[in-house]
Amino acid sequence: MLATDGVDPTQINQYKELRNQFKELIEVGYNKMVKYETSTKGFEWFGTSPGHEVLTAYGLTLFTKMKQHGKFVNQDTMDRTKQWLMSRLNQDGSITLNPKQLDTFGRAAQTVSEVYILWVLSEIDPQGSYSSLAQRVDNLMKNNEDPYLLALYTLTLVNFNQTDKAIPFAKKITTKQDLTTG
Repeated sequence: MLATDGVDPTQINQYKELRNQFKELIEVGYNKMVKYETSTKGFEWFGTSPGHEVLTAYGLTLFTKMKQHGKFVNQDTMDRTKQWLMSRLNQDGSITLNPKQLDTFGRAAQTVSEVYILWVLSEIDPQGSYSSLAQRVDNLMKNNEDPYLLALYTLTLVNFNQTDKAIPFAKKITTKQDLTTG
């Protein structure tokens, strides 16, 4: 699904069989994904509470992409998922993360998780109100040199229509690139 972003729809439509298979796979994926919502909301690797914030954010991104590709996605599920994610936000802008982490992605540092979640929110609803998280991430990124975080934050700023603020971060990313190996 994500692979088709930016692809000319007429090119995809040339391959009716592939397009139909694509739609079927999205349907299967969606039906599998919704089974991992926990009883207390949010999503978790095995569907048990409490939910996993980063996994929930990732799921929200996929639901949004599915909806953009014409797949029926229950709006109540999307709203409930976003609401649960926002409920994990503390007054200081930090996010309370589930301490039960099962893999290295789940054990990402607090900063990585918060920048990623802010990026997801900027992707799904750039007009939303995330000021405390945005301020916290802004402070965390002032002296950050991690190319992954710089890239996520740059994209987040662009999504929030803060291009002037994004440019210095984009320039910083270019200094991290090894021009001999890419």
